[in-house]
Amino acid sequence: MPLTRRLAAPTLLAVGLVLASCTASPPDPPAGGPEAPPAGTTVNEDATIIVGTLHVPTDLADQADPGSAEALTGNVYESLFRLAETGEPVPLLATGFARSDDGLRYTVPLRPDVTFSDGSPLTAEDVVSSLGALADTDPAIARITAVDGEVEIELTRPVVSMPHSLARVWIRHGELGTGPYTVDAFTPGQSLALERRADYWQDPARNARVEFRAFDDVEHLVAALRDGEVDIAPAMSPPAEIGDGGGIIVSEAASATRVLLGFNDEMRPYDDPRVRRAVSAAIDDDAVRSALWGDAGEPISSMALPNEPWHEDLSELDPFDTETSAALLAEAGVSESLEAPIVVADGPLAEAADLIAEQLREVGIASTVERIPQAQWRERVEENRDFTLALGTVTGDHLVAGLGDPGSWWSYRNPDVMGWSQQAEAQSNEAEQTELLRLIDLTAATEAASEWLFLEPRVIIASDDVAGYPLAGPFLAAGIELSE
Repeated sequence: MPLTRRLAAPTLLAVGLVLASCTASPPDPPAGGPEAPPAGTTVNEDATIIVGTLHVPTDLADQADPGSAEALTGNVYESLFRLAETGEPVPLLATGFARSDDGLRYTVPLRPDVTFSDGSPLTAEDVVSSLGALADTDPAIARITAVDGEVEIELTRPVVSMPHSLARVWIRHGELGTGPYTVDAFTPGQSLALERRADYWQDPARNARVEFRAFDDVEHLVAALRDGEVDIAPAMSPPAEIGDGGGIIVSEAASATRVLLGFNDEMRPYDDPRVRRAVSAAIDDDAVRSALWGDAGEPISSMALPNEPWHEDLSELDPFDTETSAALLAEAGVSESLEAPIVVADGPLAEAADLIAEQLREVGIASTVERIPQAQWRERVEENRDFTLALGTVTGDHLVAGLGDPGSWWSYRNPDVMGWSQQAEAQSNEAEQTELLRLIDLTAATEAASEWLFLEPRVIIASDDVAGYPLAGPFLAAGIELSE
């Protein structure tokens, strides 16, 4: 598959700049569902909101736990910044940040009026402690210290996206958070109850209590909502054949969750881009998306999100073309049957893996599917990279630079991309950074660093008695109102 156009490597400017992003007031919440309850009803300010979910937390201390992330982020625990719907970091517990001329130091002042749920004030020492795991895992961070009530982050190399990283870390004091709720009751994997804080540093929640209840599958969850046992389900998984009506509102929002088939390019012959492109060309992305989500979801052809400034439509680089697939394998000298075993975690994506394997077998690629427990995915795939092909998801904005990270689980190792990634992080000029990230995204798509399939939709179903729920971003429960 020839590269149809090229981007010139950008000329990099030596720019010394101090960046500041400050606001005196907390950010507005993201856009949500109905802004007001139905006409003629009365809002119950002491209501309990029942949330149905497939992901009740198993460990409240683990931010990587999908259930914890859904229930606790923005509700019990907050971050220095939050990511706006545009992907830009907006100050939350911080009032902004300043970046030194050389890009090697960030200074983050804190809001003076923030308290934890026991009434103690937020301190720079709390932030330093909370950011400890980030400092331990990010080699670019030299140290994080508290200086005169502010947080200073010293870097070994410039990282222009540091505020994005800070937006993903909970700030805690022991088990205490700064959010509008506290944890009242918790049964791992089954239920979690949050109680409203009367002393929250912003406006208090518009409901008194939020209870998350676990369901084994979508069908039982939808039935419970129709029976009035559940008020809202914030993040549905396929199948999503729910339908409006009968007191139910179905909403679909933009998602930052990419479904991708990752290649382990440390294993031959997947170190050859022609082989990766051949496998990609043999997969009908739309058929896979449709099998899981019908008409929902959004096709993608690279790591960049459609709302990011470095995004381009690169679908021409990933056609579904079995003749191209065969030609690329012949060109790469793969004369014998190519082995393409796929590892996937148990769950809805396992069905997609079965379909992909069937498509590959139809063109003579020997593909099998190994299903592993979700609990084994991180160690098996992300940490040990013990796979040939792996079908999974990655979530978040500003991930194109991560294509230059050799530690990523999809194992893409292009020396040029690694260099451009570091240069992009070092930029102080947004136009320069955008050009570099566009170049990285184009190169990775051209070489089929992964087989990007589609963006998962975020489907929210709710009773029509519920209003003020978020459609995108974290599930912020404080604005939800229930009418009587």
